[in-house]
Amino acid sequence: MVSGNNLGVHAPNFLHKKNLLFNMATLQSDLGYFAEAEQFLVDIQKTDEETYGKESAEYFESSKALIELYILTDQAQKTLEESLNLRKSTEKNSLENIVTYKWEGDAYSIQGSFKKAERSLNKGIEIYQKNGLEGTFEYASILNSMAILYLE
Repeated sequence: MVSGNNLGVHAPNFLHKKNLLFNMATLQSDLGYFAEAEQFLVDIQKTDEETYGKESAEYFESSKALIELYILTDQAQKTLEESLNLRKSTEKNSLENIVTYKWEGDAYSIQGSFKKAERSLNKGIEIYQKNGLEGTFEYASILNSMAILYLE
């Protein structure tokens, strides 16, 4: 992923505003105001896309926060849409790309589509293993999703 900075002298103000919005989203989510949290995160994601582009680390991180909120609130369709869109903008076999299989599997699990969930999670696990990424937090996370799926 490439991170560009098109902000120039406005960077400190922009980053301060972005951090404030992210903190507000976290607070709203913690208080159970998920729709409000979602709006903050959608705004951050849109700003990151416009400022840095879809292939940037900033866009990935804001998308990740939004996807994690969707999983937390059992919004499977939004999780699927965001994770598939994010997969298209990440480098194949990168950690950012592979983690989208975990989110896809989680979304299918939320929907009750357990075979699809298992396929997605297995695909991600296979890619982690092929690329020697078994020692990563993300690998442990996808294994955890698989364990939860088998317990359901």
